[in-house]
Amino acid sequence: MKRFPGSIIAVMLLLNHCSVDDSRAQKEASGEVRAKFAQLTKNTVYDLVSEIEIKFDTYHTQGILKIDEYYYLSAVEVTEDRVKLEQPDKDGYTRTAGKGLGHLFKIDADGNLVKDLVLLDGGMYHPSGIDFDGTHIWIALAAYRRHSEAKIYKVDIEQLEAEEMFSVSDHIGGLVYDRDANLLYGLSWGSRTIYCWTPEGTEQYRYDNPSHYVDFQDAKYVGANMMIASGKNNLNFGVNDQIEVREIGGMALIDLATGKIIHAVPVMISQGDGAIITRNPMDVELRDGKLTFYFAPEDNQTTIYVYQAQ
Repeated sequence: MKRFPGSIIAVMLLLNHCSVDDSRAQKEASGEVRAKFAQLTKNTVYDLVSEIEIKFDTYHTQGILKIDEYYYLSAVEVTEDRVKLEQPDKDGYTRTAGKGLGHLFKIDADGNLVKDLVLLDGGMYHPSGIDFDGTHIWIALAAYRRHSEAKIYKVDIEQLEAEEMFSVSDHIGGLVYDRDANLLYGLSWGSRTIYCWTPEGTEQYRYDNPSHYVDFQDAKYVGANMMIASGKNNLNFGVNDQIEVREIGGMALIDLATGKIIHAVPVMISQGDGAIITRNPMDVELRDGKLTFYFAPEDNQTTIYVYQAQ
């Protein structure tokens, strides 16, 4: 199996808990996260409690995780743009593959770069949102085209070495690790298809995402075979030649086995470059007894926004 040592490597995110064992306290905290999330409504007030301006180019951000005093941010750097084709090629693609690099940035509390880990495998350079199984980070690296291909890696958090686990014949843009069932879930481009595998790559099942509210971009396992996912959608408002495209955001508590939404809320907060706050990276935890979210929606010049739901 291909390995990426720490000098080249791969990306990122551990869940919001930094303890390696899945302790009773963790499970109880996850239960409180689920309970508090289920109380959110369209009228919930989110207080901006802090901002961390990142002091380097972050390219196109994908996922975020806070561990202790550090932030981990995954991003894709495009070095050759994808070009729209006049007609689909022989494989049905409507754009060229482009070129680039995947990044995992380790960032300190002041927004300074501590380490940049890079992952690249042929035409695959787009890192996913990721999750933590208690000992390893799980991440997908995909070609930057829908219905393409991806490889799934697990990353040793001590040595920061990535081990290739299996390949997938689809673009995988997000991963969620169900610690209770010891299963890995993958979200396709726009989260239209949800896959379930064993850690070794044996597919257990797949299903079409029954929700079309938003395309989920980043997600975190929160116990009881559920995830909290965030994302965005572009909707057309108006008729005929008066169409206006608007971006909407939202989050949902989801049953991983079925894709059924247990609870969903719109989030219509914009920051910085006008991007909806849930556009890509999202992490969630309990802090001081409050449901706390970490967002980093902006490209290139990114700020980490910390919100608490009241």
